[in-house]
Amino acid sequence: MLESRLVHTSIMGSSLTAKVVGGGPQGGVLSPLLWNLVVDRLLMTTNDLVFSTFGYADDTVIIVQGKFAHTVREIMQEALNVVVK
Repeated sequence: MLESRLVHTSIMGSSLTAKVVGGGPQGGVLSPLLWNLVVDRLLMTTNDLVFSTFGYADDTVIIVQGKFAHTVREIMQEALNVVVK
């Protein structure tokens, strides 16, 4: 399913690309149910906290911005703390 999927990030002239090695099962009834139970609430919670969070199919993304790298890192860490919680 995920053999050739890559994720890419770049910040302040530096970039990183990594291979995805895990994910949810495709084509079953469990994935949409889990999305509705977990991810939908996550999207609402993070957006209510003024993070730009989007979901499409079985993927989510949180977009943060700031003038300085340490600012972006702090904002993203706050968002990730919400995800972990």
